[in-house]
Amino acid sequence: MKFGLVGLLNTAIGFAIILAALSAGLNDYAANALGYGLGLIISYSLNRYWTFSVHGTRSLNELMLFGSAFAVAYSANLLVLTSFRAAGYIDQPLAHLSGLIVYSALFYLLSRYVVFGDGRRFTLDPQSFFHRRRADLILLRSNATVLVDRHLVFILAVIATFAILLLFTGKTIPVVIWDEGRIIVNAMEMRQTGLSLVTTYNFAPDLWNTKPPLLIWLMTGSMALFGPTEFALRLPSLISALGTVLLVMLFLRRITRSVGIATFGGLVLAISGGFFGEHGARTGDYDALLCFLTTGYLMLLFFALHRQSPPLRWILLAGLFAAAALMTKSVAGGAPVAGVFLYILVTGRWRRPFTTPNYFLAGLLALAPLILFLALREYAAPGYLSATLYNDVAGRFSEALGNHSGPPWAYLQVTFVNGLFSLGTAALLAPFALTIARGRTRFALIYALCIAFGLLVIVSISATKLQHYYLPAYPFLAIAAALAVHACLTHIKALAATGAMSSRRASIVRIAPVILLAIAMAQSVQMRLNLIDPRLDYPGARYGVLLDGLAAERAPILLVDKGTAISIDRHYAPELRFHAMVARENGRSVEETGDVSRVASVSPNTIVATCDPSLTSALQAEFPRLLLELNGCVARRKVPRGKDKFG
Repeated sequence: MKFGLVGLLNTAIGFAIILAALSAGLNDYAANALGYGLGLIISYSLNRYWTFSVHGTRSLNELMLFGSAFAVAYSANLLVLTSFRAAGYIDQPLAHLSGLIVYSALFYLLSRYVVFGDGRRFTLDPQSFFHRRRADLILLRSNATVLVDRHLVFILAVIATFAILLLFTGKTIPVVIWDEGRIIVNAMEMRQTGLSLVTTYNFAPDLWNTKPPLLIWLMTGSMALFGPTEFALRLPSLISALGTVLLVMLFLRRITRSVGIATFGGLVLAISGGFFGEHGARTGDYDALLCFLTTGYLMLLFFALHRQSPPLRWILLAGLFAAAALMTKSVAGGAPVAGVFLYILVTGRWRRPFTTPNYFLAGLLALAPLILFLALREYAAPGYLSATLYNDVAGRFSEALGNHSGPPWAYLQVTFVNGLFSLGTAALLAPFALTIARGRTRFALIYALCIAFGLLVIVSISATKLQHYYLPAYPFLAIAAALAVHACLTHIKALAATGAMSSRRASIVRIAPVILLAIAMAQSVQMRLNLIDPRLDYPGARYGVLLDGLAAERAPILLVDKGTAISIDRHYAPELRFHAMVARENGRSVEETGDVSRVASVSPNTIVATCDPSLTSALQAEFPRLLLELNGCVARRKVPRGKDKFG
């Protein structure tokens, strides 16, 4: 009751501050931080002295626990807020109110049973809780035996990591021309024509993007639920990225039984620019889904290979994950298996896959859907097999498609030196931890390094080099880094126990991973602001905003853009085509063209618009009446000759 009253007071004050800040022009995150920050001091004082009647000496441990409880609850609030923003609810009070509800519930539980606890154990089910093993409980306060279930702490850590990934993902961004633009048009056309094995562009079989259609199907299903929006089209990628982070944290927790190490690995992955940026969580490309599926089957294979008789369900599930990976990006879905072969050779387990037919069955399960798809796809639209063989195998390895070339060390450069992986060159120190790693930590570390190295070799020998080809290795780079930290901390603990290292020095060394993570996070923020975000500001990305500015117009609209010349299209502009398709689906009369000569023959009252800077002068001469000028884009109306002589 008391907490409820304090919560209502604090919520009213915080929400009022948020509304005032939004009205003053602050964005969602700034207003949110201001509201919660000012309410934090009131919350601590009232809850300590009145709600929970704690009158003892205020300790540093209590303040740290309170700060941690606030951080977890606030992260959950940000998770809700960012989800609303991704769905299009930007600067909306409803989003903040929903976040407040989640924040209040979590903050109450943590305050009641952790920060100001009186020795009682937190549980949602007392009968089952007290029968759990001591190993499943964490001592949070030494002065008042407060034990919290590790599962609860892990869940809160996952929520906080998800929130951070969503923060780095940020608001919905414009459609990216490479390669998201074409994939999105594939999905839009399939939405209009119905699910099919054949992906199309301009409603003709697409022989340029020859990937299997699993992602296109998922995008089409997402649009059926949420409509044709950037959010809906990118939702499969975002969910896949969140799923990959969860798999990494689950794997590390199972290997190390440490929530802290699991959180470290999850955060290292979540804040990597190559993971949350283009071709990752942020855009509607194949690679985030591929990364999730390959991570799933590789983890299942690791646990299976360490059993003399692994459960059939493990191996078959690995086969299903592999089948989905192959149906996402064909041969790229099987490339990480090279690391598995390397691992069984290094550890002497090469006989194990041959001791049971289950691995053979899993292989058949993985390959059968792709083989069947290739046959049916070729039958439906002949020419596909030769196109996909060239695009995805022969051409990609023998020549630099699209002039995407680089030296053999290109992936080492962009991943570690340029910092697309958050820990940068520090991640290259992980193999040295093999000298002190023991038991399953050592085996898991070897496995992660084999996966990362095996994939590195494959993508490096390919003539075509694109940074996202190495993305499926990122989860295992994060796992390797976290296991290396775990091995070091375990070794330091042993040294301190034997007196070989002083307790003070050991404590200082234990802080190093936190400092390393903080530096990595700061560098990732800088990368997003200075490198990733500026790449999204180009003329072709502005047509959505332009059409929004013309929403009140009922006259026909012709969007003109010369686009980019590629081998199969002199005026390639998929992002423009996407926005025009969405507008037509919403009942507007919108056409797009790259043929500038069409401008001269448009009918009177037609609005001609462009974001192409090379066309703005020509439009001004042809159509003097300016209707809209917005962020470098212009819209002009054609009027009957003689009626608007002077514009």
